[in-house]
Amino acid sequence: MNKRLLHFEIICFVISLVLGVIMHFVYEWSHYNRIVAMVCPVNESVWEHLKLIFVPYFICSFFIYYKFRNHYKHIWAGKALGVTAGLLFVVCFYYTYTGVIGKHCLFMDLLSFFLGTLLSYIVSFKIIKKDETILISEQIGFILFICYLVLFILFTVTPPRIPLFQDPVTKSFGINRLS
Repeated sequence: MNKRLLHFEIICFVISLVLGVIMHFVYEWSHYNRIVAMVCPVNESVWEHLKLIFVPYFICSFFIYYKFRNHYKHIWAGKALGVTAGLLFVVCFYYTYTGVIGKHCLFMDLLSFFLGTLLSYIVSFKIIKKDETILISEQIGFILFICYLVLFILFTVTPPRIPLFQDPVTKSFGINRLS
């Protein structure tokens, strides 16, 4: 069963990468639709780009849960801890490399997206396949997922005024176009 789970996790990883890349442009393609803004980046801030990992991963997590819920007992816990690891990695990677070289670099941003997504799936796979008790329960894992979703929506509309949420190009925060 672990090989089957691994197979589905790899498929979801690839789907997440493709959807994440496409999502980067969807807000603009939607003519700045406020509903689309809740799940797609609305500016070039680090926070908004975390949606590129979270949203496809979130969607794929429901597929994994549906497919394997009768075989594994730590799916939501694994998925929540996996996406947490991936999101934290991207933030740390971005601020580390920009601190070292003094500016942002598209190649490094793409690399962090790829590695953050990969880390999310590796961590979740390792946790899901465990039989022993783990750090958080399924219920807590699912609640954590929903909290992330709420925070992405909330901070798109009313972001804190700190660098994580600031568009480095326009210096704006959150949705900067109303339609």
